[in-house]
Amino acid sequence: MHIEATTARGIRPAEPRPVLVSGEIHKFAVGRQPASVVPHNGFSLWIQIRGKGLVCAREGWFRLRAGEWIVIDRGLATDARNRGQGLMLGVVLGGALAGSAQEVGVVPGRGRMTVSQLRESLRRWRQTPEAAAAAALLAQIAARECDYDSAIARCPGRSLSTKRRVFARMQRARQFLEGNPHRIVRLDELARLTSFSSWYLSKKFHEIYQESPQEASVRLRLEHARELLVETRHPIKRIAADCGFDNCGSFGRAFRRMFGETPTGYRRIAHCAPTHGAQPQCIAAAYPQSLAA
Repeated sequence: MHIEATTARGIRPAEPRPVLVSGEIHKFAVGRQPASVVPHNGFSLWIQIRGKGLVCAREGWFRLRAGEWIVIDRGLATDARNRGQGLMLGVVLGGALAGSAQEVGVVPGRGRMTVSQLRESLRRWRQTPEAAAAAALLAQIAARECDYDSAIARCPGRSLSTKRRVFARMQRARQFLEGNPHRIVRLDELARLTSFSSWYLSKKFHEIYQESPQEASVRLRLEHARELLVETRHPIKRIAADCGFDNCGSFGRAFRRMFGETPTGYRRIAHCAPTHGAQPQCIAAAYPQSLAA
C-alpha cells in the first residue's frame, strides 16, 4: 500500500497509512499503488484530479475519470487505485462530521467538476485539518448536487429533511446498481440495502428517478458495455457476459434499442471517430465525453 501526504508545495510520498488529521477525519492521496481504507461508519469523498481511478466499496466498484467525484455513505471504500499517472484525493468523515455532511445536504452520488472547481477542491483538501475547510469542501460537493433537487422534491415526506433522508437511502440503491454493472441485481438486494420493502422500493424508485430499478439496471449495464466496446478489444460475446446478458442475441437487441446501432457497428464507428471536432451522432448522443479522455 502506498499513500501520499501533502506538503507546502504539493503532494509527496508518505508513510503507508492514511493521514489522520483528527479523530474524525482521514485524508488520502492515492497515486500509482492502491490505498486500503479501514471500513468505518461515515462518509467518504473521492475526487479524481488527473488520469483514471477505481474505487471499490461495499456498494460495488466505480470508475472515475479526471474531474469526477463520488460520495459513498456507510459502506465506505475498501480500496482505491489509479491507472498510470493518475491522482485521486479522498476524505473520510466519521463521528459527528459524518452527520454534518448530511446537514449541509451531501448525499451518496457522483458528479463532475470544472478545472477551476478541481483547483478549489485541492486547496480545501490540503486544509482539511481545519474543520472549517472540511465543511467548505462538503458545501462545495453539496452545491454540485443541486441537480438532485427535482428528484428530492419527488420523495415522500412533509419536510425537506425527511425528503433528503429518503433520497439518501434511495441513492444507496441507485449507487449499488451503478457499482454492479456486470450482473443483474435482484430487487430484494436493494430492499435489504435500503431497509424498505421490495414493493415500496420499486414504487418510490420509479417515482423519484422516472425509471424502475430493473430499467436502471439494464441501462447501466448497457452503458458499461458501450465503454467496453470502445476501450477494449474483447469479443462481443465476452462483453455480453461481462455485463450480465445471457446471450449475444438479447444483448444485441437491447443495445440497438438504446444506442441505435448494433454492438459491432457501434465499435466500428467509435474507433473511426475523430479525436477532435464533431463526433458521429450515435457516439455524441450516447458517449458525450471525448473518446480520447
